[in-house]
Amino acid sequence: TVSGANDCLQQMLPEDRKQPMGDEVTEIKTRMERLEKTDARLEFILDFNQRLGIFDKNVAELEGWLDEGRKRLDGIKNPTEVLSPEDRVTKTMEVQEDINKKSEFCAKQETEKGEIFPKQGEKVSSDAKKFIERLKKVRDELNKLDAEIKAECAKFSEDVKYFAEFQTGIKAFEPWMKKAEQRVIDGLAQPKSLVESCEVLGNAKNFQDEAEAKLKILEEAATSASKMTTHD
Repeated sequence: TVSGANDCLQQMLPEDRKQPMGDEVTEIKTRMERLEKTDARLEFILDFNQRLGIFDKNVAELEGWLDEGRKRLDGIKNPTEVLSPEDRVTKTMEVQEDINKKSEFCAKQETEKGEIFPKQGEKVSSDAKKFIERLKKVRDELNKLDAEIKAECAKFSEDVKYFAEFQTGIKAFEPWMKKAEQRVIDGLAQPKSLVESCEVLGNAKNFQDEAEAKLKILEEAATSASKMTTHD
């Protein structure tokens, strides 16, 4: 050790030279301490630069995805092709899942930001502020997309229910309508007796009752359709 070597040298040297050597050893110790502090500082700077580089890359990745997420959401809200309610819900849920993943990834960057940048109340450099503002902007936009997609998903989920009610009504009405149209084409048979006249009258009244019942089903289907957010 340095102290052991110093003791040996002190014993070997004449009395008049022992003290100056002690001063030199003290100076060497001081220099060694400075070197250790410098090494520690350089290691900290190297680690910071590496983490900052990864942080910058991750934030840039999130910024790039935000444009994609916005386009996908706009494509659902204003589609260029006709989408069924089921397709809208499926696409909406896919975007929602991706937003959740990106939000979790953003949360990790927010944790990293707290570790590598100055804490609240400490002085923050202009460069650090730029990184912090970028991440804040990403978080704000993610939250905005999340709120929009949840609102759209709620609307389209209701559309699925109303669309199902509409289809049920149509399926109940359409087969009867085709038979009714044929009955109208065939017309009424000419009765030859009072009994036949009563039968024709009875069939006509039954047909009217059926028509009124089916009309009610059709009106209910139309009401369900009117509650949907899209009608194409």
